Amino acid sequence: MLRLPGWTVSTQDIRGTRQVTVVPDGVDVVPPSAPVLTSPAGGWVGQGIDVRWQPSSDQVGVVSYAVLLDGREVAVVGRSVVGTSITATIGAHTVAVRALDAAGHTSTSPAAALLVGEAPTTPVMLPRPQPVDHGIRVFWEPVAVVPPVTGYSVVVRVSGSTWPPEEVARVTAPAGSTSVVVDGLTNGVEHEVTVEAVNDVGPSPSSSGHWDVTPGPVAITSPEPETDVTSPVELGWEVTGMDDVAYFLVSVAGRPVRFVPATARSVSLPILAGGYPVELGVQSVRADGTAEPASTVRVRPPTGAPTVLFPTVPWTHPFYDEIFWLAQAGITRGRADGTFGSSAPVSREAMAAFLFRYAGGDVGDYVPPATAEFPDVPVTHPFFREISWLAEAGITRGRADHTFGPGDAVSREAMAAFLHRFAEAAESGYVPDAESPFADVAPDHPFFTEISWLYESEISRGRPDGSFGPAEPVSREAMAAFLSRASTGAAGVVASPGALRAAEA
Repeated sequence: MLRLPGWTVSTQDIRGTRQVTVVPDGVDVVPPSAPVLTSPAGGWVGQGIDVRWQPSSDQVGVVSYAVLLDGREVAVVGRSVVGTSITATIGAHTVAVRALDAAGHTSTSPAAALLVGEAPTTPVMLPRPQPVDHGIRVFWEPVAVVPPVTGYSVVVRVSGSTWPPEEVARVTAPAGSTSVVVDGLTNGVEHEVTVEAVNDVGPSPSSSGHWDVTPGPVAITSPEPETDVTSPVELGWEVTGMDDVAYFLVSVAGRPVRFVPATARSVSLPILAGGYPVELGVQSVRADGTAEPASTVRVRPPTGAPTVLFPTVPWTHPFYDEIFWLAQAGITRGRADGTFGSSAPVSREAMAAFLFRYAGGDVGDYVPPATAEFPDVPVTHPFFREISWLAEAGITRGRADHTFGPGDAVSREAMAAFLHRFAEAAESGYVPDAESPFADVAPDHPFFTEISWLYESEISRGRPDGSFGPAEPVSREAMAAFLSRASTGAAGVVASPGALRAAEA
């Protein structure tokens, strides 16, 4: 390679300004050899890119190196530096390194083609694992990321055993999975479970939870987890280690939808829509109301099922979850035109139907009387059975003129009374506070007790202005919210079949 002793180059621009470049003694007059890019080698990388290279083989004249992203200079470092970090947006890019000598000559490495993505976010573990004998089924929400997740890693350790905790199992689940069974664990021992998602960029941070590995008395036998199901789906189970079951509480999406007798081992459930996996659960309940943890299984709605239940109730609807639950529970079927009528008032006959269906298995064999209880509800009335049950159960006494008024709208105070009687709250000894929770419901109001119970049970907190609006009609979306909240009971108290029990807030 040609080298010259020190020499000077002089130029003059149009303004007469002399520019002088002094080239030190021994500096190359030809471009330096190109550096060799060693990292990244191509493929998927994160947004923070660690760029490294081997310096030019004739390093003597090099004064700096520049990192080029998509041909643009994004970082410059000194001649003695062989690596630096840059950032890039998600997408396809190229990276190269350019050497510069004192004479202004450059040589650039071949560019590496990159796909810039991001590591997955932490998977959200669902708080209802399903214990099995010597194992546990762990559930998590799927992670969406670019590039896509290639799998999930589930690690189980014995809680508090040593530091770090002893790892006892490691399971890999394929992409698209939302649950996995980890076997070979010790019953009755608390374990720490962590889940991380992995893609071509790297692993996510781990989510974690601590659970006892103790098989519950209810083992779900059908359907298989994470399978596509047809509607209705037959939920089946077996019972072991518990001989004092009073009834079973069946849930959809974490909310109770059926009370079934202790002798039952299956129930048929509508899986109507949703576009995402649905969690079904079975919980054994004793006569005193105590219950074992629910056993659950996640299934996918049938192929072709609509992503929403009703065209007028999109996912963004403020009461979507409550209306979704109401339909999945079989309490509502919508209106004849396929809509739900969210803001429409609830009629008294519809209220009777809602409560009758909500009672589920408790009234499944109910036979109405041969004669009508109310003159305006003949035996040919489409809701004769439901209204007759409502009267026989003591939930309604009709109106002062002994009619029922099936087509009339239900007022909010009447709704409070219906739910209070349905929950058998009066028999539970509920006594309201002396002070009313609402400005427009005085202690001498005829429904003061029922409305106060509704408030303390966290079924209704009233309106934004602090009032209750006792005489105003109840909308169908509000009724969905009331029944949904009542389905779990305040403070998570398990409801009894056909009779929700109020719990003090």
